[in-house]
Amino acid sequence: MPSPSSMFTPLSLLATVITVANGLRLPMEAHVGSGLSRRAPNSITPITNFKNIHYMVNVTLGGQAYPVQIDTGRFDLPSSADLWIYGDVPNAKDTGVLSNVTYAVGTVTGSVLQAPMSFGGYDVPAQDFIHVTDVSSFGVDIRQLGYTGLIGLGPPISSNVFLSVNDFSAVPPMNSIFRQNMTSQNYITILLSRDGDPASPASGQLTISEPIQGHESILQQPRLPVVVETYDQFLQGNAQLWTGMTDRDGIIGPDGKPITVSSDIPIASGAGNGRLVTVFDTGYSLPQVPKAVADAIYAKVPGSYFNATLENGLWTLPCTAETNITFTFGGQKIFVHPLDVSLSDTPGDVLEPVNGTTMCLGGFQPIQSPAPSYDMILGMGFLRNAYILFDYGNFALESSQDQVAPYIQLLSVTNPNDAHTDFVNVRINKSTTTGATGTSAGVGSTATSNTNNNSNGKSNAALERFGTVYSGCWLMVVAIGVSGVVSLF
Repeated sequence: MPSPSSMFTPLSLLATVITVANGLRLPMEAHVGSGLSRRAPNSITPITNFKNIHYMVNVTLGGQAYPVQIDTGRFDLPSSADLWIYGDVPNAKDTGVLSNVTYAVGTVTGSVLQAPMSFGGYDVPAQDFIHVTDVSSFGVDIRQLGYTGLIGLGPPISSNVFLSVNDFSAVPPMNSIFRQNMTSQNYITILLSRDGDPASPASGQLTISEPIQGHESILQQPRLPVVVETYDQFLQGNAQLWTGMTDRDGIIGPDGKPITVSSDIPIASGAGNGRLVTVFDTGYSLPQVPKAVADAIYAKVPGSYFNATLENGLWTLPCTAETNITFTFGGQKIFVHPLDVSLSDTPGDVLEPVNGTTMCLGGFQPIQSPAPSYDMILGMGFLRNAYILFDYGNFALESSQDQVAPYIQLLSVTNPNDAHTDFVNVRINKSTTTGATGTSAGVGSTATSNTNNNSNGKSNAALERFGTVYSGCWLMVVAIGVSGVVSLF
């Protein structure tokens, strides 16, 4: 009997996979389980935090450990599940197939190799990955930033390697792991740490098919259905992302009132009526929200400042301005730590003081979504406040009996009272020696908006410095200036 891979062209393979993801199980020849073994009963993997800009785990290939970024979603391209490594990997076999992943800035291209992989307490004897030999298109040697590749944790149907090899043996890493235990659930959980917060753990955690000890209640939280892309959307280049919807009136602003929102997504997706289609993306540092939402968060913060000369605009605010917002998904309220609503520890000291006031970047910046399938991206700044579970369900191919529709669960991990204490200790008490005064966002305060290079003399002073502020589409290092945002990496 021919193997399933011999029956499909890339497009028919994609159609088959999408059909499965939408709930119809097709008969397949099971050829998994042999040689795959669980290495240890503990699947907890530490997550290293680099200045709240990217998060890394170790993946072992060919017996050698590689630090790689974790990435659950690629809003800008149809690949969110691939593993790629920059540099040589011992004991690797060349499949003779080429593949690539293209980001907003830069492309990684290379041969698809196979090597033994160990990750999260599991051993996989032959894992396909992209062997990258050149990262010059990013303008920097990524090894200088502490990592040598990326592991995509998105749905398997968003794997370029899988489609390039055109064989069910070439599923991405998480699917390879799920296939070896046919009785376990196909889920991972992620808990991120917060750099610069003394109350935060030093590192985060990633688990496979089990919750983190002490956070088992995430399994009882409401299930947020994943918004599944259609076959036509895939043909248009859309990726299948970890995407869900807010509740109606699901964003509470600093004044304690719901922020009025409208969705640009077709009503067929379930959006509209005060709900927004949301991408959960561990690879994006600054959450991106509709401009009306960003304005509602920052416009009334005393001393806040909107620079309209930059693409989409950019909000800044005094670092001592404590600003509180809350998101609601499936009835679960996620309070966002004020240290995430404004960012002070951006590498390169991006923002200079304005009239003696230390300025911070707004953590939730405005965006005009280029894709027809989501309204906003909740990246690291949001995810540091929510322990999150991604259940692949029937996204996973030839795996366990966990063939439910894919879903997301969230568990709030930020206590508002504790967060206030943290903010006072980190921002306000620290600033007293400079004479800065703490403020709280509220009704009646006003913001300054700049539409030219000289308005109020603030544009050059606040936005001319170089720094690393964005991590969308992997890691994007930008130079912020009055003429725009220049992507360097």
